[in-house]
Amino acid sequence: MTKKPTKTRVVRYDSLDDMPSPKPLPGRVKAMAEEEARAAAAADPDAGEIPPGFWREAKVIMPSDKVSIGIRLDRDVVEWFKTTGKGYQTRINAVLKSYMNAHKGAE
Repeated sequence: MTKKPTKTRVVRYDSLDDMPSPKPLPGRVKAMAEEEARAAAAADPDAGEIPPGFWREAKVIMPSDKVSIGIRLDRDVVEWFKTTGKGYQTRINAVLKSYMNAHKGAE
């Protein structure tokens, strides 16, 4: 008998105050010198300072509804996207959406 993988449970909170406390920083991070921490943050493409006025000008973009379909893709395509890690189906959708946007009105 093959055991099916369990599904990830999505939990939503009404406010940040309702969320559990985050995990403490690992010891290696706590032990970093200030300059070492700055260098690590500078090397992280997702880190950085939020520019002044960012939140005043930010716009909320609600995600579009998703439709569940069955689709046949080449095995090598699916395997490659899986090697990119968790969220590979979202990345496949992003590639398809980019293609769609690039070709809108081109017909």
